[in-house]
Amino acid sequence: MRNLYIIFLSLPLFCGYTTNGQVVNPGNTVFKEKTFTPSPDDSASANARITFGCDPKSSLFNIENTVLYKPSFDEMTAAAWTHNAHNCQYGLIRFYQKFPQISTIPSHAIIDSAFVILKGKTPRYKAITVGNSYYPNSPYNKWGTNEVEILRNLTNWHAGSITWNNAPTYTLKNSATIPYSTSQGGYDITANVTAMIQDMVSSSNNFGFTFKLQTEKLYRSMLFFNSNAIVTNNRPALKVYYHYNNVSISSRNNEGISNISIFPNPSHKKISINYHTKQARLLNYYIIDIKGQTLIESSIETRQGNNKLDIDLDKIESGTYILQMNVGTDVTRKLFTKI
Repeated sequence: MRNLYIIFLSLPLFCGYTTNGQVVNPGNTVFKEKTFTPSPDDSASANARITFGCDPKSSLFNIENTVLYKPSFDEMTAAAWTHNAHNCQYGLIRFYQKFPQISTIPSHAIIDSAFVILKGKTPRYKAITVGNSYYPNSPYNKWGTNEVEILRNLTNWHAGSITWNNAPTYTLKNSATIPYSTSQGGYDITANVTAMIQDMVSSSNNFGFTFKLQTEKLYRSMLFFNSNAIVTNNRPALKVYYHYNNVSISSRNNEGISNISIFPNPSHKKISINYHTKQARLLNYYIIDIKGQTLIESSIETRQGNNKLDIDLDKIESGTYILQMNVGTDVTRKLFTKI
């Protein structure tokens, strides 16, 4: 589980303190449990879609979703198969799903656990007629197992325009794997995606997931319901457990320090802070976690005008932080993320 750190360029924060009449209090820890289930109404932006990769000579090459999908189409498929009727000797199918409600989770939240829940579908002669390829006594077992990877997307996509050639890029970092199926249909799964949801929340980049076969070789497939399923309980769901502290992100006076910017944000190794001071002053800064432990404590002399401060993050774990800067009586806080 990732840790949340509070970066304060200020006085140490424990149960709360007063600075020139201003009370600074991190508040109590708030615990939440939410289940997100996209509906057919979300289809314009979030509903699962298939992209189809095939031989350029095939009529299925880079097929548009308007051909493959209709509102009544309720399947999510990951497959590698032949489609001889369309002159496709090797076709790949991947599907994509967003959960837009992730944006309601505060960016400084700690994700305790998160699970994608998919309901297995019995084949109905749509994309892949055989359903799941791997199960006891399946004629396709000799071609290998059909594990499916769940991958976090790094770029955005839209259900109405996604194709094989413009599909979003994804990362293998923190990916999850759906085990091979044990039945031809009705194979329900619950996959742990905690780390990927933390990455989405901390970076405020929620582009959903790519679902693809782990081994994209012929005669492997796995089939689930998508967001168009008539029965609500059959639609994909995301269950998230998380907590956060009620920390105030604010500024006070700003008469001595202004024009603060943090870059890069998110950051991996260090952050650089640009800021402006009206006169040469002493700047105090601290890095404090939510338990009140001071991780870094230091101070620097600023000069009148523009200044730059670099903070090394090598010894700090990934998470969301609050940057607080104190110059004289002025207090300023900013959020940033280490990835």
